[in-house]
Amino acid sequence: MHRLSRACGRQRQIASGGVAIGAAAGAIIRVLSFIAAAFLVLPVPCASAQDATTATISAIPDAVWADMQGKSYNPRIKGCAQRKDLRLLTLPYRDFAGMTHKGQMIVHRRVAADVRDVFVTLFRTKSFAIDKMVPVDAYGGDDDASMADNNTSGYNCRKASGSSRLSSHARGIAIDVNPLINPYVWRKGTSPPGGHAWDEPAEREAQRGQAGLILPDSALVSAFKAKDWVWGGTWTSSKDYQHFSADGR
Repeated sequence: MHRLSRACGRQRQIASGGVAIGAAAGAIIRVLSFIAAAFLVLPVPCASAQDATTATISAIPDAVWADMQGKSYNPRIKGCAQRKDLRLLTLPYRDFAGMTHKGQMIVHRRVAADVRDVFVTLFRTKSFAIDKMVPVDAYGGDDDASMADNNTSGYNCRKASGSSRLSSHARGIAIDVNPLINPYVWRKGTSPPGGHAWDEPAEREAQRGQAGLILPDSALVSAFKAKDWVWGGTWTSSKDYQHFSADGR
């Protein structure tokens, strides 16, 4: 039983005990018992409201799986994580205006607890903001559209950008965070194209105070590093400022 529930239970026992003693001992003791019980009960609140930082991990519901078909899940691409291996996370976050939200993200079951812990820590410490967080299916599985809308997401059964190999997102072990302002920068350009204002190190440092911007000393980077995840901002041949992965790819 929860500690607070036990405490509240004891308070009720003490109060009822005071009434019983008062009835047996007379009016004076009854009054004193009520006073004593009041002082014992008042300091400890019996709040039952759900903690605002609550995050959940669940199997993929039927409706979500149905919506993923032909979007974030493509059976024609071999090697993608399957339904039994995936988990739906519901995570608390604060947006750029400081407002509280619950977002959803799909990742592999073996990294689900790590991702949950990271985002709960960021929420509780008010140390990093997220613009929005919905599964990429809201964009028809289109990674470019999700990035352009600055959406934070995880699983997507697709190939890696500019490559024939399977993306770490397809395996459910990578997430992209605030991708518009933390773009992928490589020899062929900046993705998404709207991220040009944030694609050079000097530009990023100059905008250090912007909510949701990922810099080397960001709380987000530290939180994922503590879970042995790798930030794409540390890559040498390219910079994927939005990208965190369990396999470093």
